[in-house]
Order: sequence, then structure tokens, then C-alpha cells
Amino acid sequence: MSTTTETPVEIKSLRGILGSEVNFNAPYVKFNLTTGATPHEVHGTVHIYMDPPGNKPYVGMVSGKVYATGYKPYVQIVTLEGLIPSRDIYTPLNFPFTAYMDLEADGKGVGGFTFQGRKLEQLPVTYQES
Repeated sequence: MSTTTETPVEIKSLRGILGSEVNFNAPYVKFNLTTGATPHEVHGTVHIYMDPPGNKPYVGMVSGKVYATGYKPYVQIVTLEGLIPSRDIYTPLNFPFTAYMDLEADGKGVGGFTFQGRKLEQLPVTYQES
């Protein structure tokens, strides 16, 4: 006779901005991520604004890892990567995208990302977890 126990999985959603929407000329990333389906994994979509406000964002799927730190002030570390398709329908290119975020418990944090040869670091992060 065997017994199995199922551990309930808590699905969480992280939505927010990596960078600042206030500075109209600075690149930023809007993210909508889901965690909890499998341990330490995260996946979702990103909207990458490289030259706001004039052009449309690059939109694509990403996946990555999320870990609790145990060290203050950051409670979670999130890493993301993915191939983001070009906005131009005539050039079917995929651009590599990587990002990291160090998240605090109060909905803020710091992070950075690399996209199209640009590396931006020490960007503010604001997020909501539900």
C-alpha cells in the first residue's frame, strides 16, 4: 500500500516595469511573469521599449529562474532570457534578451537588461505580486 501526497503549488503573477517610464528617452521593459508551476521557474511576456515614445515595443516570450535570497533588503532574485522577434515583418530576426532583477519586499528593486547590443544596469524596478 502506497500513499502519495500532493503539495499544493502556489501560482503567483509578477507585473511591473524594469526601468523608468518618466524619462522619455530611456529604454525600459514592462514584464508580466508567472511563477510557481514548477519550482524556481518563471515565464511570461516582456514589452521592450528601446526608443520611446516614438516606436512600438518589441514583444516576446521569456523564461528564467526565481530564487528567494534570505538576505535583506532583496527577498527574490529573478533572471530572464529569451529570443525576441523583430518588429519588422520583412526581416524575421530574433534578438537575444537577458535580464536580472533584485526584488525587495515593498514592490521595488533594482535590475538590468541586455538587448540589441545595449547593456543597461542599475535600473529601478517596480512590481506588483498577486
